[in-house]
Order: sequence, then C-alpha cells, then structure tokens
Amino acid sequence: MRALLAHRLARNVGWLFLFQLSTYLSFLLVIPWLTHALPVGEYGAVMAVMAAAQFCFIVTDYGFTNSATYEVACHRADATRVQDIIAQVHGAKVWLVALSWVSLWLLSRAPSYQAHEVLFLYAGLAVLFQAYQPVWLLQGLENMRAYAMYMVMVRVSFMAGVYTVVRAPGDGALVMLIFMVSNLLGMVLGIRSMRTAGYRAAAVSLIGGIRLMRSSAGYFWGRLAFALYSSLNSVVLGATSLTQAGIFNVAEQIYKAGQSLGGPVSQAMLPALAQSRNSRLIWKILPALIGVIGLGCALVAVLASWIVELAFGPGYGASVSVLYVFLIIIPITIAEMVLGYPWFAALGSPGLVNTTSVLSAGLHVLLLGLLWWNDALTAYNVALCVLTTESFMLLLRVGLGWSLTRAQRAR
Repeated sequence: MRALLAHRLARNVGWLFLFQLSTYLSFLLVIPWLTHALPVGEYGAVMAVMAAAQFCFIVTDYGFTNSATYEVACHRADATRVQDIIAQVHGAKVWLVALSWVSLWLLSRAPSYQAHEVLFLYAGLAVLFQAYQPVWLLQGLENMRAYAMYMVMVRVSFMAGVYTVVRAPGDGALVMLIFMVSNLLGMVLGIRSMRTAGYRAAAVSLIGGIRLMRSSAGYFWGRLAFALYSSLNSVVLGATSLTQAGIFNVAEQIYKAGQSLGGPVSQAMLPALAQSRNSRLIWKILPALIGVIGLGCALVAVLASWIVELAFGPGYGASVSVLYVFLIIIPITIAEMVLGYPWFAALGSPGLVNTTSVLSAGLHVLLLGLLWWNDALTAYNVALCVLTTESFMLLLRVGLGWSLTRAQRAR
C-alpha cells in the first residue's frame, strides 16, 4: 500500500514539476525581455497590474484549489457528487469574478495607475478566463498529466507572444493582452479536459455557489491571507512608486521560481495524504528537499550581482539586495508549504492551515502599514516584511502540527 502511494505521489509530483517549471521558466525568460524593452516605470506598471490580476486569481479561487480538491479526492468514485461540486464551484465563481472586477476598477482610480487603464481592462478579462480553469477538479481526480500538459501550452503561448510583439517602450499594454489571451487558451483547454473526464463544464448553480462559499469560507480567508503577503506587495509598491515596484518584481520573480520547486510536492501530497493519512512520508521528503534547495539558493546568492545585471540590465542593480532577502525566504516558504495542507490533512485538521495564514497576513498588513506610516515603503523593506511573515507562519504551523500529533498519540 505504501509503495503504491509513493509511486502515485512520485508520478503526480513529476507532472506538477513540469507545470511549475514551465510557469516560472516562461516568466523568467520573459522578464529580461521586458526589462530591456520597457522603461523601469512602464515595466513596474505592467507587473503591478499583473500582480493585481493574480490577487484576483486568489479571490476567484476562494480556496477551492484546496477545499474542492479535497472534496473531489474524497468523493471521486461518485460521479454525481463530483458533478454537483462542479456546479457549485462554477456558481460561486460568478459572484467572485464580479467582486474582482469591482476591485480592479477601484484600483485603477489610484493616481499612479490612471494612465494605464487599458492594462486593467485586459487584467479583468484574464481574471474571468482563469477563474474557469478546472485546476481543482483535475488535482482532485489526480489527473495531473492533463493539467500539466495544457498549462505548459498556455505558458509557452504567453512566452512566444511576448517575444513576437513586445519590442519597444509603449508596448506594455500588449503584454497584458497576451496574458489575457493565454488565460483564454487555458480555459478552453481546461474545459476540454473536464469533458474528457466525463463531466459537464456548463453546470452552474448560483444558489449552490453561495452555500459553497459559506461552507468554504475558512479556506477563502486562508487564500486571501496568502494574497495579502504575496501578490499585494507589488500592488502596494506600485501605488506609491512604479519604479520601486519594478525593482521588487525582478527579485520576486527569481524567488517565485525557487518557491515553485515546493509547490508540486505540496499539491501532489494533499489528495494522497487526505486519503492515506500517512504523515511519515512528509518527514522522509522534506529534509532532502530543503537541503537541495538551500544549496541552490547559496549558489544563486554568490552569483546574484552578475545574474541581475546580465539578465535584467544595469538599471536593476538595486534588486540585488532584495534578491538576497528572497533567497533566505525560499527554503522557509517551501518547508511551510509541505507542512501546510498536506501535513494537516494527514492529521485530519486541514482547516487549521487557514488560521495560520490569517494570523500571518494580519502581521504582514501591520508591517506594511508601519512602513507606509514612516514613509519607508521600499522594495528592500517590503522584502524584509515577507521574510518576517513567512518565518512567523512556519513557526506557527510547526507548533500546531506537533501539538496535534502529540494529542493523537495520547489517545
């Protein structure tokens, strides 16, 4: 049984690594092109609006990547029940997309963003198309191959589009247009995968969506909390200085690429451990994973100045110090992912992960507020806020997880 679980997990991790690798390679290969083609301020505007769209992605996800994945994994033998879950999720997303559109419109009224209204139009459409990509369903069915393959096509199309049409200052709007089209492609391919799996993609229940949002509210607050200390950083910096947003985003992209190495492990573990409750597997994988990633971060730190200047240009020298902070954060974040939903699902209490996220987000918002109050909102200081927040969350999860483990052993 354990051998079968390990084989299934290794297969799913492999497909998710392919997806994550394509995601962050596409961005890492595109970012140098953009930093050389666009002025720092225009690049900062594009990436800040893209970060706002990614914040909305988290809102429209509503934690379904965890809660609905968990439900589908537990009921995948019952096709009728899975179809009901699809209808409820799709209904919920009607309300969530509308909320996201209002939020983007309000953000576009900020003085520093008013010259870039077209970016928000494309971002709003990208939010709609991304919302109806059935990531949560394919993960719950453990059909990682279909998920990975169609998402690789989406990332490659985004990269190819940018290389083809973005050439000079003023082309920033084209980046968001391509981003929108690539998400449209993702929705089309995702719905096709859903139909291939035998489910109706057009099923929508608005009332069921409201009920689902009520029952999944804890997961939403957890996801919203995650957005507050991830995607929100570039948006906040962009509202004060598009140049600082550009400097921050360059280093953040390298951080996200490193962070992506832990995502496939965490995502593949969730449905597997939700069924098996075998948490020992975590402690076999985590030390090796952190060791390898730590060595990689050390190597990047040695070459940081050379990497930033070569890849992004001399105008981004200030990003090097920000990158050093993010390289410290990467192993912390990956440990925190693995010791998040997978570990707590194996312990039978996945909802506690949301509590740690909300508490950490509260700390992060407080820190950002202090920086704003003291007129100290810079890329480097925001990176230090991220380091503090991620460290605090890891300590919370370790403490709560060990308390649950001891309580179960005492029974």
